[in-house]
Amino acid sequence: MNSTKTVSMLAILTLMVGCSTQHKATPKTNTLTSLSDVNKHISKTLFNYVDKDNDAKISQDEFIAYINEKSRLQELKQVQSMIASCDKNGDQQITLDEIPKRDVVPYVPTEKPCYLSKYEFLAKDSNHDNILTAEELLAKNIIPSPRVEEVSSEERAKRQEVYLKKHYEICDKNSDGKLTLIEASSQKCRIPSETFTQADSNQDNFLTLAEIKKNTEELENKTPPLAISPYPITHPIELPSSMPVEIRMIIKTSQCDSDKDRKLNQTEALSCGFTKKEFQENDLNHDGFFDQEDMKILQVVRQFQHIDQNHDGYLNMDEFQKRDRVFQPSY
Repeated sequence: MNSTKTVSMLAILTLMVGCSTQHKATPKTNTLTSLSDVNKHISKTLFNYVDKDNDAKISQDEFIAYINEKSRLQELKQVQSMIASCDKNGDQQITLDEIPKRDVVPYVPTEKPCYLSKYEFLAKDSNHDNILTAEELLAKNIIPSPRVEEVSSEERAKRQEVYLKKHYEICDKNSDGKLTLIEASSQKCRIPSETFTQADSNQDNFLTLAEIKKNTEELENKTPPLAISPYPITHPIELPSSMPVEIRMIIKTSQCDSDKDRKLNQTEALSCGFTKKEFQENDLNHDGFFDQEDMKILQVVRQFQHIDQNHDGYLNMDEFQKRDRVFQPSY
């Protein structure tokens, strides 16, 4: 698979520095004689790599492109590590039957445990072929298929029963089969007093496992687990004008996102009180939407502005060397 076999320039940057150092390490004046010289040489090499147009300064766009590349490399390494731990037959992809079953209690991990769950697998399997490729694992903004939540009522009940029993045993310190309010409100148990009173159906000031099960079932019947909206805020909110506009846009997405695609288009933003200029200035990737990707880019922009101490819109070598750890490749 091309994406997994491609070696990023960032990954071999240190080797490049080492090789160039060896070629230049002659008995003449180019010899690196101290650790300080080596560090300066590494910084200069890295600076030149980030400075794509070779104008001796790093622009905001070059900074964003580099941080995105660095982030992509780190994600690729994580995906390769996940495939290595989950792929049992060595075909560089993960099938559903290679995901370990954790419904058996206790779950005992293998020597190289696969931490990918069935839920995550189904959420990432965009073409529903029960095979996960590196491309699918690296893909962004995948909305889970409805089948991810398709768990039979019997299986859900079984899992719930195992969890409740295990938690009850932790709470029942003296193992007498009933909980006092003190046991229930302990730091390990953390059952609120309101829940204790509500679940104590016979009002004997004790909680049995059966009472907890009954109370849990009643709560589930009142609130189906799939009825929770990803944006629970639905009523109008008044936000202070001093709050950064991008933060206000994120908070008000629950009100303005009429098509429920978890992002704002220009029409939705204008209907929610934002100006066209505000929307365009915060659509940082210029895709016609304001979403979490724009927030990530904004964080990188703020990082750039923090490093740019003279606020001229560029990073010079001095500013770069003071914060060159930000640019170091992820190994």
